[in-house]
Amino acid sequence: MLYRLATLIQKEIAQISRDRLLIAVLILGPALQLSLLAWNTGRGITNLPLLVVDQDNSATSRSLVMALDNTKELYLSGYAASIEELTQRVDANEAEVGVIIPPGFERDLLAYTRMPQAHIVASGANNIAGRVGLAAAERAIAASIAQQLALAANATPVIDLRLDVRYNPALNSRHYTIPAMIGLIVFELSLALASLGLTRERETGTLEQLLVMPFQRIEIAAGKAVAPLVITLADFALMLVIAMQVFGVPMRGSFALLFGLTALFMLAEIGWGLLISTVARTQQQAVLFVFVQAIFDMTFSGFLVPAENLPPALGAVSNFIPLRHYLTIIRGIMLKGATLEMLAPEVLALAGLTIVIGAMAIVNLGRRID
Repeated sequence: MLYRLATLIQKEIAQISRDRLLIAVLILGPALQLSLLAWNTGRGITNLPLLVVDQDNSATSRSLVMALDNTKELYLSGYAASIEELTQRVDANEAEVGVIIPPGFERDLLAYTRMPQAHIVASGANNIAGRVGLAAAERAIAASIAQQLALAANATPVIDLRLDVRYNPALNSRHYTIPAMIGLIVFELSLALASLGLTRERETGTLEQLLVMPFQRIEIAAGKAVAPLVITLADFALMLVIAMQVFGVPMRGSFALLFGLTALFMLAEIGWGLLISTVARTQQQAVLFVFVQAIFDMTFSGFLVPAENLPPALGAVSNFIPLRHYLTIIRGIMLKGATLEMLAPEVLALAGLTIVIGAMAIVNLGRRID
């Protein structure tokens, strides 16, 4: 079996390598696309989850929390019992912004004995959400303080407001967008290469030769999957170097974990590609199917619109999109240094989707062959 599989993989690589234009596109295309897309910047965000630690528990602090919750950019998702709990929950993506109101806040504000303090904690992993959340929180706090002191709306608030932006202190937009661009390009390459496998055989007339050989359908699927996997992993390594060395995106997590989970994501998309390849009759049809699939996945993955902002029904659909889980994984590992344990829900979902999609591709491939 291993000999037959190696022969099939060698044939697939040789067939790809004969097309010099395709080789040039595979090598230079991802690097060029990443470089061009990296200049793209953010979009507006609303309804960011907010956590509050209210250590003052006064009428003034409750009024401040109400002002924060009344902004369109923020909504109060809950209270934390301590500062440590708040930072942990921000780290775990349960909130984008946290506000800490220290004890004595109302007394210091109304008695003018000392300048009251408040502390804003934001996750800079998503620089766009972090910037929007910080600005909204600052505006809400200033307006609430002005109202409490019966000042004019444009008066300078009498408060010592301290900011803590985690993971991306400069709120550099590229740190958030470039990992997503890498994920999108990996998605495109894996899907496109795999979808052309059987359709190319069918158009060149070599499919009949392949079918008369003593290959099992799982061997054919594996042979068609290995070449796209190897090529896309090589392109991924190149893009990762460009992201880190040219655009300064940090890599705080494990390279081995990132490559392993990237390979898992690629297998899911290669499965989709093989499924498309069994349905499409020509390479043009395969490309059209890939185009439609790309639009669908980009819409539901959180690449164009944050998945959390989708309507509930569409948000449920997005859970079945491998790209959504992978974007969380690559951003978590690169920006936050996330571990396998921290990413367990996304990894389990991605592994489940990979198994289901791969099984569907093999079953459909068997039907086409039989």
